[in-house]
Amino acid sequence: MNKLVKVGLVVVAVLVVVIAVVLHFWLGTVIKASVEQVGPKVTRTPVKLDKVDIRLLAGRAQLEGLAVGNPQGFQSPTAIKVGTARVRIRWGSLLTNRVVIEEVTIDAPEVTYEGVLSKSNFSTILDNVQNFSSDGSPSKPGGRPAAGSAERKFLIKEVNLTNGHVALAVSSGAAGSQNLSVQLPDIHLKDIGKDSGGASLSEALSAIFGALNKASAQAVAGSAASLEKGAKSVGESIGRGTSKAVEGAKGIFK
Repeated sequence: MNKLVKVGLVVVAVLVVVIAVVLHFWLGTVIKASVEQVGPKVTRTPVKLDKVDIRLLAGRAQLEGLAVGNPQGFQSPTAIKVGTARVRIRWGSLLTNRVVIEEVTIDAPEVTYEGVLSKSNFSTILDNVQNFSSDGSPSKPGGRPAAGSAERKFLIKEVNLTNGHVALAVSSGAAGSQNLSVQLPDIHLKDIGKDSGGASLSEALSAIFGALNKASAQAVAGSAASLEKGAKSVGESIGRGTSKAVEGAKGIFK
């Protein structure tokens, strides 16, 4: 191997390293900015992401400190808090009209449900997501964008959400606010957008938020009886208030 070839190989190796470093920081910055800019438009709530760690060789991005706030009218600081979420993505698909996400893994999310009767923070967020269109125009019923609008599609092959907890806050009148914390059932979703050749952002997020809503409903419904039983051991007026809180909690998920 002559000297010129060796120099050429060194130059190529250096360029590869430089490109990898640039992609590492550039992709992380782009993903963080996209989450914090697009997220509030979709959910109509504050969305914050502390950090994105890109691992090119593993084909993975790690999101740290993700927080989705509550809609106006709700008092809890967040609806969802996630310490760490791992996303395996097909990087080349970012340059196409269909982004392919191999897997999303969310461990130990903290979900807060807040509401009275049929209105809750999560039902409000879900409505916002379903009514979102990527071009900012009003959506058709069912969350589909108006005709003629172009938007990127997503294929999410697998979503795993494990070891979560739901904190339920319900205003109960005389008893003030009743708080209940229960285990969130694990959520496993597959092939979001597969049948349609790709889901819109609204459709993909609606599938995930809908599954969260259902899982939380099951968790709270299973624990509502114990909250109602506990009400009997306190004063009469407090007991009435807590019973109303239980009924309110049940009504949120109807």
